[in-house]
Amino acid sequence: MAEMLNAAVGAGNAAVGAGLTCWDRSANYRRYIKSLGDNLIALESKMADLRCAYDNANRLVSTAEEGEGWIRTPITDGWLQKVETHRKEVEEILVKGKEMMGMTCLCGLCFSNCRARYKQSKLANEKRAEIEKTLGQGGNFKVKEDVAYEPADLILKRSIAALRHKTSELYDVFQTVKQRVKQDEGKHLVPTPEVGGWLERAQLLLEKEVQKILGQWTHEMEKGFQGVGGDSRSQSQRNSASYYQLSKHVEEKRVTVEEELRKASSFTVFTYKPANLILMKSLEALRRKTSELHDVFENVKQRVKLEEGKHLVRTHDVGGWSKIPVGDRDDPVRNMFPFNWFSNLFINRNSTSYYELSKHAEEKRAILEEELRKASSFAVFTYKPDDPLMEIPLEPPVGLDSSFEEVWNWVQDESVRRIGIYGMGGVGKTTLLKKIHNEILGMKDKYDVVAWIVVSQPTSSKIQEIIWEKLHLSKSEWDSKSESDRSTENKESHRSTEGKNKESHRAAKEKKKELDEAAEEMRKELDRASKIRSQLKETSFLLFLDDVWEVIDLLNLGIPSHDHQHKSKIIFTTRSENVCGQMQAERKKKIDCLPPDKALELFRGKVGEDTWHAHVEIPKLAKSLVKECAYLPLALITVGAAMASRKHHDDWR
Repeated sequence: MAEMLNAAVGAGNAAVGAGLTCWDRSANYRRYIKSLGDNLIALESKMADLRCAYDNANRLVSTAEEGEGWIRTPITDGWLQKVETHRKEVEEILVKGKEMMGMTCLCGLCFSNCRARYKQSKLANEKRAEIEKTLGQGGNFKVKEDVAYEPADLILKRSIAALRHKTSELYDVFQTVKQRVKQDEGKHLVPTPEVGGWLERAQLLLEKEVQKILGQWTHEMEKGFQGVGGDSRSQSQRNSASYYQLSKHVEEKRVTVEEELRKASSFTVFTYKPANLILMKSLEALRRKTSELHDVFENVKQRVKLEEGKHLVRTHDVGGWSKIPVGDRDDPVRNMFPFNWFSNLFINRNSTSYYELSKHAEEKRAILEEELRKASSFAVFTYKPDDPLMEIPLEPPVGLDSSFEEVWNWVQDESVRRIGIYGMGGVGKTTLLKKIHNEILGMKDKYDVVAWIVVSQPTSSKIQEIIWEKLHLSKSEWDSKSESDRSTENKESHRSTEGKNKESHRAAKEKKKELDEAAEEMRKELDRASKIRSQLKETSFLLFLDDVWEVIDLLNLGIPSHDHQHKSKIIFTTRSENVCGQMQAERKKKIDCLPPDKALELFRGKVGEDTWHAHVEIPKLAKSLVKECAYLPLALITVGAAMASRKHHDDWR
């Protein structure tokens, strides 16, 4: 009994489990049956979206194919065909699904033909999923390049059009450059290597290379239409590999043409004078200048010869200029260059030796022009020579023998260029300088120019003027006014005649005039210094500068520096040892007061022996006076001369 009960319980449990399993499995089945209407609506909505995407893609394809002759891509074509298939299938699903939606039992309590409904609902759901995937693929079609491509024949056609356009530009530029070069060649010019090479390359491009490519294109087009009626060529024919290859060559040639156009736009010089013509022109200019210089030389030579007959001597400028070699007036070129190159002058028009000879000829011509310029500046050709160097009156110095001997040794030493003599006023510096000057008389032939200048406190222009006259430089050049001076004077004169100057501006104008005059005077000093320096550099000179109070800038005066190659010497006196250092004196000599015995000797000589012995007290009183004069030679000479007539001893007290 128990066993039977257990068996019955077990059978019941199995039945319940089987029922539950069956119920679970039928749940999905029931969901599809119940969702048929929703699935049909979702499918219809997705299909509407797909139709919109289809219309957009189809519009892009039509624009590319009909408007530009492009070809749709295989992906695009496949997608469009897939959409058409989807459209037909969806229509069938929707029709059948809607029919099944009307097949219900009484009161709508159950569905008829549940299995068919299940299949139709599942089919609608699966088709919707496929349409969503296809719709996603269609989202990539946004521009014509997404749905179509340019076939090889159109690429080639476009490349040919671009090549023809650039070739037309090159032809116009080629003709322009060619015409310009032709005109210049009529003037005996030759094209530059860059222009000449460009013309050859451009001509080769225009006449051969581009024409060859255009011929290949024509041949390919004719071959593509063989056996084809009208313009209907297959896709494979329009995408021929030979089209792609030819398009590549066309693009390369177009780049080459553009490069030649770029080079042509950079040309600034198209032709030039060949070396032989440059040389001939240089030689002709040299001949003319030589002939001109020869005429000027003869005129100057004749004038100087006439004036030398009047016991005048030529100036330093004219004397130096007349020594230049003028050359052969008839043909100076053959004296400067070998003859054999004349016969080869037109064989190699651009020989390097021609350029070198041209440069040499131009250098010679520049030298001749400079000499002509110098000759045109001559205002004075000769001058009356100075009187022989005169001795400066001088009483026998007292107490300066050792100082003179030391300084005189420096004078004779040619390595010593500047000597400074310093000491307090009245100690005999000028006396020593005069003695040295007079001793120079015995060796005056050693110096071309000897000048004695009392400096004290004159302006630098005054010192310059003395040196200027010693050098016999042109007086007219010293007095000449610059163009700016004359212009300023004219303006001031014009303004004064107008009478429009206002009192408020008078002070400013006067100040400006002072500044202008100072600047002009400085410019004149520098100009004069340059002329003086150029003269002194060619001569040996000796300058005596007496009583220098402060430093003198000798370079600004025109006096050459220490390293002047000719023999020169400057000897000056000053009260300051600092001035000696600042004027770069190589030797310095200090002059002190006289010793008491020498001072008394000098004083006695000035008083005279008659007065000295007139009274026994006078020599004693004289010693006191000498001491009061601080043993200074100048004071002793002055006081001694004043006491020479005082013979009464009371006058000495």
